[in-house]
Amino acid sequence: MPNMNGGCLCGDVRYSATGEPKVISTCHCTDCQKQSGSAFVEVVAVPNETFTLHGTTHSFTYAGDSGRKKTGSFCPRCSSMLTIEAEGFPGMTLIMGGTLDDTSWLRPTIQLFCDSAQPWVPISHDTKNHARMPT
Repeated sequence: MPNMNGGCLCGDVRYSATGEPKVISTCHCTDCQKQSGSAFVEVVAVPNETFTLHGTTHSFTYAGDSGRKKTGSFCPRCSSMLTIEAEGFPGMTLIMGGTLDDTSWLRPTIQLFCDSAQPWVPISHDTKNHARMPT
């Protein structure tokens, strides 16, 4: 079982999740690129009931690239994006992989929104790759 403890940059918000992740993905959508300031994010999907948050977060809701609602939660002090709840993943908390204390075990098995990937990012053929969000 992976260590799924993590938190924000300043340490005001901490979280933990138990059990095995349901999905570990890389998302190349333009929203994730803007949120992270990078080319993609690693996302760890865990059932809501296995996720515990300590500290206060702020959130905002918006329509993602798929048109479905997403609610992002972030630290009000350092602005680290920690989680997303997305209509495309009902009943799941999507942990931003870079906020985990230990990322050594992260091995995405699926890549989403590959048609938005930066041209210099190699797309692995060892994963299931989707041009957009699968239905």
